Amino acid sequence: FESIFQAQLRMGFPVICNMIDNLMFALLIFVAVKVYHVGLMGTAVIYVVCNLPGALLLVYRFLKTAMASLQVYWKTLRYLFHECLPLAAYLFFSILTTKIDVLMLSWMKGEAEVGLYAAATRLVYPLSFLSTSLTISLFPLLAKYFITENGQFVKLARLGMKYVFLIGLIVSVPLAFASEQIIRTLYIPNFAPSAPAFQLLIIALGFGFLNFYFIDLFITTNRQKLVTMVMAVSLLVNVGLNGLLIPGLSIVGAGYAKLASTLVAFLLLYYMLHRTLRLRTLLEYGRIIPAALLFIALQFFIKKPGLLWHLPLSLAAFVLILLLFRVFHYEERKYFITLFRLNKFFHL
Repeated sequence: FESIFQAQLRMGFPVICNMIDNLMFALLIFVAVKVYHVGLMGTAVIYVVCNLPGALLLVYRFLKTAMASLQVYWKTLRYLFHECLPLAAYLFFSILTTKIDVLMLSWMKGEAEVGLYAAATRLVYPLSFLSTSLTISLFPLLAKYFITENGQFVKLARLGMKYVFLIGLIVSVPLAFASEQIIRTLYIPNFAPSAPAFQLLIIALGFGFLNFYFIDLFITTNRQKLVTMVMAVSLLVNVGLNGLLIPGLSIVGAGYAKLASTLVAFLLLYYMLHRTLRLRTLLEYGRIIPAALLFIALQFFIKKPGLLWHLPLSLAAFVLILLLFRVFHYEERKYFITLFRLNKFFHL
């Protein structure tokens, strides 16, 4: 049901439903654990129950705004079944790639290392919404322009690539440099060994932002099979490196395996974008790459005052560097404002 609203560029209502679910979960879990001391089973029940209000609101809104009727369209069903099989395989490989490191750590090292690794992953994976929200918002327009206006599709694909790259840069670089301070601030001292793994995972997250965007570009152009093959290769690399590195390096080895498999997927997807979609010069390398390198170099000096100053200074330096290198053109700013108006957040 969320996909229906996404296709109509009406993202506000699904987001509100998710917020209601999450706020209810946070409130109930706090009361249940703090007051009633519920265990794992009670937590699971609360998690399930808290997903119901948003789901019911989505169904109600859909039925209220759309004239729905129960009919079977066999031709459409056959088409959807044929098209969804590669996507189902992609999701299968993607989920395995995301979770296999935890399983292999458990098999090879034990639950103590799994706990340390979980401390790192728990901080990394929630940050994916920073990129996916933009990518999902662009998806309907990319699909539309690919069919109707190829020139607009290429322009929007390049614009999206720039913004996803910049989001990955501002998220992954400062957090990677501040990894040890972040772990020591948010966890008790016993979790300090998870800092190197957190650093590797946060760098992998930056490349993961780009991978998710590339995958959406392939899906909008009906090239799901390529995505499935890339994720299968990434899974094989991940499993192989985990098997080699975990026995000697433990959670750091798992972090290296995650980063390497993400980089392999990034290189394959980027190559195929050039090969199949002819999307060359997705980034203005003469401006963005020097700006990125300068931003990374500044981190060695910005991190010295400590975490409290590091993150605000990084953000300020990031904005100044973008202005210095004139990363945003007037036409792009105008185009992005037009896009924002087209996809207003609270257009329900």
